[in-house]
Order: sequence, then C-alpha cells, then structure tokens
Amino acid sequence: MIKEVPFVTFQIDGKDYYGGSQEWYDNRFAQMAGCSAVLASNLFYYYTDHLNVSYPAYRDTMDFWFEKNKPGLIGFPYFMKFTHNFLEEMAYRHVSLKVDMKKGVASVEEGWSFVKNAIDDGRPVGMLILTHTAKVIDEETWHWMCITGYDDVKKEVIISSVGERITMKAETLFKPHFRNVVKMLSFVNPEEDYSSQVIVHP
Repeated sequence: MIKEVPFVTFQIDGKDYYGGSQEWYDNRFAQMAGCSAVLASNLFYYYTDHLNVSYPAYRDTMDFWFEKNKPGLIGFPYFMKFTHNFLEEMAYRHVSLKVDMKKGVASVEEGWSFVKNAIDDGRPVGMLILTHTAKVIDEETWHWMCITGYDDVKKEVIISSVGERITMKAETLFKPHFRNVVKMLSFVNPEEDYSSQVIVHP
C-alpha cells in the first residue's frame, strides 16, 4: 500500500515538477543553497491549502523564504531556526501550528514510524540530511527535502527533492550510524484534520 499527501506540482516547458526546485533561481549561489526555501514554500502552500498555486506566485514565495532563511557560506543547515521561522510566519498568517520533530533517529523503526504516523495524519515531513554513509544518498546530503508519502510494501519513503519525485529505502535512510545525520519535522494544526486528504494506492 502506498500513502501520499496531496502536493504542489508544476509543468514547465513540457517538464513535470513534483514540488518546487531550487534550480529555478537565477543566482548560482541560490541554486546551490536554496533548498530550505523550497521546502518552506512547499509546506507553506500545503498548510494554506493552495496547492494549485501558479508558478510565478510560487517563485515569489521562494524568494521570500530565501530571504527569511538566508543561507550563509555553508547554506542553511539550521534545523531549529527553520522551525522557528516557519512557525513564526504561519502564526503571522493566522495559521496556528505546532511542531513534532526528530533531531535524530536511533533505529530504522523509529524513523519509519515517525514518517508513517505523520503521513497517516496527512502531514508532510520536512527532512534535513546533513551527512550519510550510503552512496545512494550522496547527492541528497547537506540538503532539505520534503517527505510526502511512503510505500508500506517496499518500505520506502517518497520524497520531493529539487522538483523530482524520488524514493529512498527506509533501512538505508534510517540506518543507525554516527555519520548518518537525519533530522525530521512535521507540523500539526490542532484546528484541522488533514487525514482525510491522504491519497491511498492499493
């Protein structure tokens, strides 16, 4: 069984995008360091219920979050600051959220359970991978992404990364190792039940 939350998508010049892409920035530095702004934009449109946002409006939002989550020379690997900035902005827009987070996972099952519980509740999961020993994850390190679903049979998580829909094996992603630094967060709206929005594929 596959479960996914509804997610923002685009088709630009004949190419399909699953979520936003930092490659849309004109500036080379922003293309390299803008992943936290893309994650924030994806989550913003989810929690404001505007998944049909136009590309120009989405790009404006990316610019806004790039300034709010201003990257430095090492990007924006600041888990707690991202959380604070997102909660602050959503409160300003009268969307009251609380955060559920994992600053690290001690086992595959702990990470897998966190993802499943969030998706089952209709909550996408923001994920920051700082370092990882798995070669298949090399290109996704020091990088913010959005987990949008999971495949219970294959035990894979479904992820939006740089506008692409990719999957990762839970046993690889959440394998315990001191160099596997994986942090996750999910936002809860006490006034909304998002579970009915979850898309289920047999």
